[in-house]
Amino acid sequence: APVEPPQPLPMKNAVVYGRKGVQGSALQYLDLVLAQTEPQEILYVCPEGLDMYTRDEKFGAVLMDRLMEVFAAGHTLSVVLRTDYKMTDVSAFSGRWLVAHLLGYVRSYYFDEFHKTYDEKMLVVVRDKMAMKVTDNRQTDDSGVYTAIYFDKPTVEQIWQECAGYQSRSKQRFHYHLFEQPDGYLRGVTPLPDRAHYQFVRLPHFGIKGAEWGQEDFNITDAEREKLLLDFSPLCVPASYYEAQTPVRYLYCEDDIEDALLKSRHVCPELTAMLGRRVVMTTQTLVDRLALLKKMLEQKKDFEVCFVRDEHFKKLTMQIACWGDVAAIGWIAGGKSTACKDYTNTNALTGFCESIWAKIPNIMKSRRAALRKLDTWLKKAAKYGYRVE
Repeated sequence: APVEPPQPLPMKNAVVYGRKGVQGSALQYLDLVLAQTEPQEILYVCPEGLDMYTRDEKFGAVLMDRLMEVFAAGHTLSVVLRTDYKMTDVSAFSGRWLVAHLLGYVRSYYFDEFHKTYDEKMLVVVRDKMAMKVTDNRQTDDSGVYTAIYFDKPTVEQIWQECAGYQSRSKQRFHYHLFEQPDGYLRGVTPLPDRAHYQFVRLPHFGIKGAEWGQEDFNITDAEREKLLLDFSPLCVPASYYEAQTPVRYLYCEDDIEDALLKSRHVCPELTAMLGRRVVMTTQTLVDRLALLKKMLEQKKDFEVCFVRDEHFKKLTMQIACWGDVAAIGWIAGGKSTACKDYTNTNALTGFCESIWAKIPNIMKSRRAALRKLDTWLKKAAKYGYRVE
């Protein structure tokens, strides 16, 4: 959707836009970043007013598209937010936002200053290059909200100092490189049985069986099992743990399942990263899990499974697991992984998963469709000589 072009107003050493230019000026700032010949670090601070970008879903999509262009050109972004932004302000974009974190383009920081109000709604700076400020002047005059992009070095440096001050009193809420460096981040984190649980993963490695799944299915040692239970406990909780009426929804890649059935075993990249050695699942174990999925679908009415083609997972980019407002883990090919456990981000990511699930046609995610595909795979596995129970 086209964004209304900003209306520049004259100002020495800056370009200023009126209230209607808040969105357009953000795109122009990113265009200025794209014009740089060397990769730049963008520092963005938003004490309040994030909804000026996110409340318009069409503009949010345009902004994310432009940001992905910026990232593809080698630029990176550090974001500092006050923690009281609304989950509904960001849930529509949280999936792509998490992907940007996983790809290393974005680092997020958060601060709590609920007792304060701010005339300056947003600050953006590329040090020694340019800065942008969104200001609400309604307390001092009638001009309302306006945006200014500055180019003179003293002003740019002053805004950078302001941004750095916010960043210095903020904390990160995403834990990066989770699989390789868990650092106890998820220790003690237990999913709640009445919170919605989503897994959008390529193969059924997690969430089907209980705590014994690792030793039986992946031939891991007692010490490795304890490590998994300690550092990655949410992934060890089975779908049977959740209460009746609690949505438990799993999305798998049917192309990957069919490919795995043609082999005697396949590598589990997540466990390989977690344990620092090559971990495989035998095809007999995969068949056993498909049979268990069928049984769970037949017995647990609030358990839902959908199988989609590889092209859909490529559009999603990442794999993700969310446990309501308790925790979320995302990862991409190549082993990059991150997690969060704060209420706002986990809620937003759960909302993102819910929105993705809602967009899948009912005929594709029906219980009948899932059982039909499982029956097809189990019959095929029996013909291949695997045990089907």
